Amino acid sequence: MNTFFRIAIFLALGMIMFNLSVAFVNGLGIFDSSEAVGTGTIEGEDAIDTLSGGEFTGIDNIWDLALYGSIIGGVSAVTLAFLTHSTTPIGIYLFGAIFWTSYLSTFTIFSTGGYIPIDFLNLFHVGSILLFVAAVIGMLTGSG
Repeated sequence: MNTFFRIAIFLALGMIMFNLSVAFVNGLGIFDSSEAVGTGTIEGEDAIDTLSGGEFTGIDNIWDLALYGSIIGGVSAVTLAFLTHSTTPIGIYLFGAIFWTSYLSTFTIFSTGGYIPIDFLNLFHVGSILLFVAAVIGMLTGSG
């Protein structure tokens, strides 16, 4: 683990394994996870509607923005890779998508219930951003 890229890859893999472990334990149904959301469930209401606040909050626009943003990012990465005759932009896009998706899932798990103060989680934010930037620079310079 002598480069930031390798550290970021291991961190992303660790976050993915952590998220899968939490999903597995949640799927077993051992613990009641409906209280952890903080919004209580209503009979007959879909879990996605409960988490997103229902259909009147505009959360669909945020999901659409994320979807279109990832499609535009992927198309841009492929176009840049074609223009530069290098697969590095595609690798950066894939690494970024995997890293930040696993990071957001992990942050959601850690912030559920308010047991960890948000100020403490901000340390993890800054560290993750700096590690990601260092990993991308390593990928661009070939030292990754």
